[in-house]
Amino acid sequence: MGVGFLKKISVKIEKRQNRIFSYPVAEQKKYVEKFPEPSDNFERSYFQYCCQMKLYGKPLHFLLNCAALPVSLFYLFKFKKCNTEFTESADAVFFHGGKPENIIPISLRDRFKNIVPSSADRHSLTEDDIKFLKKLFIRFPLSWFLWLKCIIKISQYSSAVSEYAPKAIISCDEFSFTSSVLTEYCHTKNVSLINIMHGEKLYFMRDSFVNYDEFFVWSKAYADLFISLRASKDQFKIEVPPSLLIKENGSICKKYDFTYYLASEKTDELREIGKNLSILKNHGLKIAVRPHPRYSDTEEIKQIFKFADIEDTEKITIEESLLQTENAVSLYSTVLNQAYHAGINIVIDDISGPEKYAKLKELQYAMLSEKHTLLSETVKSSI
Repeated sequence: MGVGFLKKISVKIEKRQNRIFSYPVAEQKKYVEKFPEPSDNFERSYFQYCCQMKLYGKPLHFLLNCAALPVSLFYLFKFKKCNTEFTESADAVFFHGGKPENIIPISLRDRFKNIVPSSADRHSLTEDDIKFLKKLFIRFPLSWFLWLKCIIKISQYSSAVSEYAPKAIISCDEFSFTSSVLTEYCHTKNVSLINIMHGEKLYFMRDSFVNYDEFFVWSKAYADLFISLRASKDQFKIEVPPSLLIKENGSICKKYDFTYYLASEKTDELREIGKNLSILKNHGLKIAVRPHPRYSDTEEIKQIFKFADIEDTEKITIEESLLQTENAVSLYSTVLNQAYHAGINIVIDDISGPEKYAKLKELQYAMLSEKHTLLSETVKSSI
């Protein structure tokens, strides 16, 4: 069972449950507040793990935990046999997870001149790593799924430290319950762990209790959001990264009146989006749809949005996509934040999932406080 396979399972579970909208915010807040103040980074990760398992529900938690024990032992022995040799010195290693390097803030690039990207596909565990993991096992002897994720992550970090001897590791991994354990692990290697915000955030206890040496967020509103989720207060740095600061490019012309940026919508929601976008199309407006690279089923998108231009996410960057549209449309998305900073009109979809839109304020969605138009108003004005 490969690490890539485990990631695919995780994505499917996340999309199927859609807990960010289905799990009541009041219940999340009550659960997050029931924990005592964490005594250390191990406990922070454990509390975050508990919050995520609460979102999964007891049956799924039980199944994941049972399956994790033999897989943990397999990986533990497998990665112990792997050795990573020193290759070259680097100021920092960036675990990008497939995300573009322009999400790294400029101040970090100025501080760390030589940043090496890593796809996290190499693993190794030293004797010191095993000793560190034993401390975790002793603290939480029955949390086998926690073990599994920590074994995988620490083996990736260990390999990077051995290969590049960096001063820092840069991650975009606050949604992982391994985050605070990894901060503690990096300290044993005299390495700083710096996390950077890479996507839109709502109140969701999946992201609770995190602690890094530094955590770069896009605005004070996001720092306050994480603090309300009981993240450590002193870690936050506020800086807008290049990924949000899209500059006009004279070679890119406006091709579309509206581009819809998809997320993890279910089939019935996609059909509702298609129905409303087709109304705009039938009134002479040019429409594009951009699938989500992680969640979207390409064939389903092609079937539902036959009337629109469907962007190839491997050929057209998100920056190019935004520069060629007049209006960026989504329920909630990082793309709307990028559009806002680029001076492109943002349209929030209040039609395809009205119950989700109604919940956005409760979830503390930052873009609701910025100038925007609703899709319902747009469709109505076009008729």
